[in-house]
Amino acid sequence: MWAEDSDEPTEANVGRFIPTSQLVHWHNTMKLKFPDIYTADDKLFGNQKRMHTLGTKLKTFFDDDPDKPMNCEVVGSRWQVEYGGDRQPMYVVLMGHELTQIAFTGAHEEGGWEAVGGGLMDSDSEDEEDGEEDSDEDEVAVAEVGRAGVGVGSSGGEGGNKDSGDRCSSPHCAKPGAQETCSRCKKAYYCNVKCQKMHWEGFHKYECIEHDAKIHRIEPSSSIESIQNVIDAANVGDVIELPRGTFQGDSADAKLEINKNLTLGGEGMNGTVLKCHLTLKQGGGFSGGKILIRKLKVEGNVTVTDNTFDDVTFVSVEVKANPNLDAMSIDKCPGKLLLYCCEITGGRDGLSMSDRSTSARIEQTDISCASCRGIFANPDFDIKESAVYNCGGYGIKGRSGWTDLGGNELQPGPWSKYGVASAY
Repeated sequence: MWAEDSDEPTEANVGRFIPTSQLVHWHNTMKLKFPDIYTADDKLFGNQKRMHTLGTKLKTFFDDDPDKPMNCEVVGSRWQVEYGGDRQPMYVVLMGHELTQIAFTGAHEEGGWEAVGGGLMDSDSEDEEDGEEDSDEDEVAVAEVGRAGVGVGSSGGEGGNKDSGDRCSSPHCAKPGAQETCSRCKKAYYCNVKCQKMHWEGFHKYECIEHDAKIHRIEPSSSIESIQNVIDAANVGDVIELPRGTFQGDSADAKLEINKNLTLGGEGMNGTVLKCHLTLKQGGGFSGGKILIRKLKVEGNVTVTDNTFDDVTFVSVEVKANPNLDAMSIDKCPGKLLLYCCEITGGRDGLSMSDRSTSARIEQTDISCASCRGIFANPDFDIKESAVYNCGGYGIKGRSGWTDLGGNELQPGPWSKYGVASAY
């Protein structure tokens, strides 16, 4: 749940944002605890529709003096623990070249900081949520950046000026003249290894695609059935890119099934919406490999079953399910499962994991409003900076327990993290 130990933000906070659902939960709690400050008509984002996003430029005036302007750029958000134990959301910002923070409330209240450009406009609706997870591949990618070659094109393309280079892709930097490129995708540019590592440990590891991978771009008017045809025809390692929009099938019970290791990605939780049930079920003689689902919303249930995938990863995925089935069901999944910066709402159980051989990690993820339990798990699992709340039965039932890595807000229940009855 983004609990922070340090008083000031660090470069690890750059590019990472508190999920909107956690902010809403915090705001509602503050209204109950401090009704004189957070009144009934208090709005979380003030006159704006959403939080400020990466790159938003803010301006205010010191002591309301028009001759003393102050400017900053939003690069992330984090929780700050106050002396009384209450947490306050903060924006991580760049003032000049200094990394600091400003109060979230001050950035949205009348007479406070004013958004003057950059980031997403109110007409847009994409939620950017970045994160990180340690892996052996990180070290390989970082080691390769020094010999990755020089960027010779404009950002994301070819034909640019080799001498001038492109803007650094690392959000904390973004300086012009970056010459090094990511050795994997050939599209991200960096000033040095430090910038590359920070970008990789932010979100780039989840959007970096082999430069020679085949990309299938779905048309905006496509149906679930036509998307299924593209998936069926794709090869192992291909990328399916969904544009902004809502995609539905010929029936209310439409299904989309992925049977091989590939990447399915959209334009954000609120940008790309699949109105269907999504199933990851390996077949057709395929085995092993990795599958990645990222930056989209599923209005339906998600099932992972009957597979030998080495890694199953969901990043910035929202699942909004009906209460009759588990929102996300993990069955017969012996590899690694990662939920990162996800939101699971509704379902009978929010997240159900029945396979004891699954190695699961839940990080910066919200699970709420399940009719029974937030999480039911036979295997033990890791959970970090996540929230489980407002579920009809209780928060977690973990038969083998779980490892609490800190920063969590977990609805109480009759099971402890050690897999035994608690004093609930």
